[in-house]
Parts: sequence; C-alpha cells; structure tokens
Amino acid sequence: MMSFAEKVDFVKPRIIKLAPKKPDSLMRAVKTMFNFTGGIDDIEAGKIVGNLKNQGIIRISEANRVEYRQEA
Repeated sequence: MMSFAEKVDFVKPRIIKLAPKKPDSLMRAVKTMFNFTGGIDDIEAGKIVGNLKNQGIIRISEANRVEYRQEA
C-alpha cells in the first residue's frame, strides 16, 4: 500500500506528461492512474490535486484551465 506522499510522487511526472487542460479531466486522470492498484476515491484524488497545487506544480487559471509549471 502506497503512502500519500508516494501517491503524489507517482502522479507528479505522469500528470505533467499527460497535461490535462480542464480540472475535471485532471481529476479523472489522477483516478485512472490508480485503477490497477485498487483505485482511489474522489476525496483522495482531490487531496493529491491539492498537494500538487501547494507544491506549485499546477494551478487553475481564471479561465478554469489547468496550467503547469515549466521545468527549467
């Protein structure tokens, strides 16, 4: 069983590569990543997305679009 921090680390590079544009697509993508490991619920997916926001990896724009931090 993965810890929460491990789940965030698992999602981070994959979500940047997938780069879904809308918040609902982002949530679906996060949930899909765990389909083969028993799945996660909406609450946990939301916590992972919130953690990515706190780390500055993603942000939701005024136009309700997901924006990604550009790695240098």
